[in-house]
Amino acid sequence: MNIIKRIKSPTPFYWKRISQIGTAVATVGTTLMTVQLNPVLTNVASYLVAIGVVVATVARTAKMQE
Repeated sequence: MNIIKRIKSPTPFYWKRISQIGTAVATVGTTLMTVQLNPVLTNVASYLVAIGVVVATVARTAKMQE
């Protein structure tokens, strides 16, 4: 299956929730990076952003069974 068709196909409810959670994690990480409290927290925030973006992207490519 083509990746464009896969992204455009309907996403199951469960994976929509996972995508929303991934987006929320990335948002929290971005917020923590802008505050810049200490280097350790900034490092953890960068990992949160990366994990959130990957989870949201993978969840978005899930498709319903045909």
